Amino acid sequence: MAHCLGIAWGHDEMGWWAMVPNEMRCNLTSSAESTSGLPFALYREDDNGARFLIDRFATREEAEAKATELGIGGHKQYYFVDFEGA
Repeated sequence: MAHCLGIAWGHDEMGWWAMVPNEMRCNLTSSAESTSGLPFALYREDDNGARFLIDRFATREEAEAKATELGIGGHKQYYFVDFEGA
């Protein structure tokens, strides 16, 4: 499964990390694809400036709540919500 997602593993002084590209290598349906019609997109931006779509939500409140939940982890990643329309 990790190979299909194109996950690259590594570690540094902060610990182990994984990097996932925007496009999967295999033809799998992701959560983000199954919710593609929802207007609020939650993204993660890492310390290198790479951005990744996490999920989509029907309301800004749902998306912001998930961003807050994920942001508690203490890593350098930044989570933000973008309105992209339906």
